[in-house]
Amino acid sequence: MEQPTFHEENIPLAVSQTEKGWSRDFLSYLVDNEVQNLKELEEKGFEWAPRLRGHDSTFDNPIGCPFIAVTWLPDKALKWTEESPQQPLRNKILEQLAEIHITLIECTKHTGIDLFFRPLFS
Repeated sequence: MEQPTFHEENIPLAVSQTEKGWSRDFLSYLVDNEVQNLKELEEKGFEWAPRLRGHDSTFDNPIGCPFIAVTWLPDKALKWTEESPQQPLRNKILEQLAEIHITLIECTKHTGIDLFFRPLFS
């Protein structure tokens, strides 16, 4: 079966707002941190990360809170039980997940990219 092709202009976007209830400074920090992570992953060629299309870490924007807009591909939840998926598909999925993790490690190990949090205050 031929794999579908995606053209940049046809890939939908997802907009993620930060959780309410945290301080304004912390919410802005979370968005800035995630933006930096996404930019660094893209620069390193990690093709499985969503692509950043827009962001605002301030509260001075049309939706009134920090947000990130990224590319988003539709998906389905994978049903994983003792019986499903069956071999050889089960091994193929596990191999692909391992490949993604190895690539992520390779992309980040030499630069010391912290994929979670950078210092809140410098």
